[in-house]
Amino acid sequence: MARFAVLFALAFALTGCLDGTNPFMEEDDTTTTTTTTPTPDPTPTEEEPTDTGEPISSNVTELPGTANPSSTTAIFRKEARSTDSLGAGNGYAEGFVYDSVNDTFAVDNIAFDGDRPYTAVYRTDNVTKVGIGPFSVFEAPATATDTLTLATVDQLRDYRALYAIGPKGDSSIAIVRTGAYIQYGFGGYAYQRDGNVTLPIDGQAVYAGTKNYGGLRDFSNRGNLEYV
Repeated sequence: MARFAVLFALAFALTGCLDGTNPFMEEDDTTTTTTTTPTPDPTPTEEEPTDTGEPISSNVTELPGTANPSSTTAIFRKEARSTDSLGAGNGYAEGFVYDSVNDTFAVDNIAFDGDRPYTAVYRTDNVTKVGIGPFSVFEAPATATDTLTLATVDQLRDYRALYAIGPKGDSSIAIVRTGAYIQYGFGGYAYQRDGNVTLPIDGQAVYAGTKNYGGLRDFSNRGNLEYV
């Protein structure tokens, strides 16, 4: 039934073409003229700065280090004292003193490292005892004397101090650590550079660094101390 209805509709549509005209198209004698007005290019304008958006986020108000450093002023750096449980002894070392006459090294504010200066155990300029890189190595005394009873008191083991001076003598660094604690234990480091450093005022420069270095490696959750 659906097929017959389609054929009948087709036949009915064709009957309108018997007079030679197309019932679906009408002649149009009118003429349409379209005029397009060109749009001029916009005049380029400079982008104005805006104050919208998120600012740079930082938890410090100034960079760490010596304020307004220059080549004519001295620079001193010291390990910050830590108060957390993991590194509670970091940064406690103070008063670093090297005695070139007796070849000893002293440091203050360290627990159970003896009552006398550290003695040299490895020297950078001694052919029989090689230093750790550019550092001379000093060892804390193993005992101290009780000032009241004059008894001998054993001290914590593995207290070592590393000390080095720059090739021109205007910079130096010292490190003190111990492997006697399960955590990092007490220690610290200090670095300083003297003033009157001559720096170029123009041109470019290359710093190649050095292959010679040294250090002390301490551990967390176990004792012992290693040279690197």
